[in-house]
Amino acid sequence: MPAPYIQELSTLLFSSPPPFIYVEDGTNPRFSADSILSTFSSSSSPSPSPKTNTNIKLADIDGICAFTPRLIYERTTHQWVGYTPTWKFNEEKGKEGGTCEVWSMTEEDKLLVRDFSPSGSSSSPLAPLDLVKWNESLDGWLYGIRAVYALLVARQAQAAASTTNSQVQLEREPSTRLVLLVTHPERIKQSMPELFVALTRLDELVSLSLLGN
Repeated sequence: MPAPYIQELSTLLFSSPPPFIYVEDGTNPRFSADSILSTFSSSSSPSPSPKTNTNIKLADIDGICAFTPRLIYERTTHQWVGYTPTWKFNEEKGKEGGTCEVWSMTEEDKLLVRDFSPSGSSSSPLAPLDLVKWNESLDGWLYGIRAVYALLVARQAQAAASTTNSQVQLEREPSTRLVLLVTHPERIKQSMPELFVALTRLDELVSLSLLGN
């Protein structure tokens, strides 16, 4: 994707992004997707303004590879929170036995949210934060996204609190923005039409900025 378009996309994401952005590249869509990924996939993407403290967290799914809802739920959540799934072997069942351990909020995470997140109170729509089977249904996934967002906001607030002596005076409070990049969305529409509709309304459901390609 040409640099001017990346810059325009960056400005949108760091300022006031619409709920849905459709990017069409009839020549080389894979190149455009890779350009977006390389620009925004870092743990703390650079902001156009040094006085703006917005952290972009990017997850991406490919409609060709993500052929079940659970694959979408787990890949996006793990990418946003920065978690690598681990395989826990069951010694009684041998090499073929075991389970894949997905992300869950630890006690340390909960304390961090309580101490640093403005949304960490028990009355918050992001609470409670005890994740149970967030990867098994759409409602569970939306619940998991809210918990991930609360944790990321708390992490950024903690980092900002530890750098109060920075020479840069921020114009805004630290903020975190979740972004989802979807390639080959037509495949999801064909195989999982109900989930496809939910993906187009994620901003409405959980305040998520959605990128489509």
